[in-house]
Amino acid sequence: LVMATPFIRLMGGKEAIATPRYTEEELRTLVEIGEEQGAIEGVEASLVASALAFDDTPVSAVLTPRVDIVAIHEDSPLEAVLKLIAEQGYSRLPVLRENIDDIVGILHVKDLLIALSRREPIDLAAWIRPAYSVPENKKLHELLKEMQTQGIEMAIVSDEYGGTAGLVTQEDILEQIVGELRDEYDDEQDAIRKIREGVAQVDGMTAIAELNNELDLELPVNGYQTIGGLVINSLGRVAKVGDVLEPTAGVRVTVKALKGIRVQQVLVEYAPLSGVGDVEHKGG
Repeated sequence: LVMATPFIRLMGGKEAIATPRYTEEELRTLVEIGEEQGAIEGVEASLVASALAFDDTPVSAVLTPRVDIVAIHEDSPLEAVLKLIAEQGYSRLPVLRENIDDIVGILHVKDLLIALSRREPIDLAAWIRPAYSVPENKKLHELLKEMQTQGIEMAIVSDEYGGTAGLVTQEDILEQIVGELRDEYDDEQDAIRKIREGVAQVDGMTAIAELNNELDLELPVNGYQTIGGLVINSLGRVAKVGDVLEPTAGVRVTVKALKGIRVQQVLVEYAPLSGVGDVEHKGG
């Protein structure tokens, strides 16, 4: 493993013309010394340590296992595919022929959205890109380099028998280095954030059951699980920022942000079941 310029900057030094090459053990020692002397903060030290361990990590350590893969069949109806995209928010979906061990390609949602925006006839088969397959014992650093060089965002991981072990994305690989740090040190925005009495900002992927429990509501569940799914189902089309609906009496939901066609954030104005009075509506 070679860490040059970024490591020198972490240590507070200047970049040299000829960058020295360190062994992994030497780098670990330098990190420990830098942390003791205060030259490297705890977060930075953890990041370097994760990067060092990354070199020997196989793909199997970070893949999404086959049982958790969300995929579509090559003959899936367009309506079903769009509903799945809106509900789950995926940007890429594996495409199956017979079963999970027979993945014929990857559907990129942005390709589909471009075709829809142009009002072109939609033939899903025409938008399926070839799948990139790798063995589960491949090293992460090797795969990341290949994916970045070839512009690949998702790879199908094969087991020793040629079946599908799972899938992995560039994000999964990078998460191996920075994911735990983000969870530990970043202030993640709450899925449900109460702005004031009777008004909450809600992540589109928030479960209806959780929202009902947190805000004392009775939003219906009918073929969807999330507030974003409720919005799409109620509208009967792809949502737009500014769309407003009233799924139940005393509850007003406004779409505030989208990610692709997925509802990313909504504003919920409500009168709790245990409360008194109507929801206060402001603006249009």
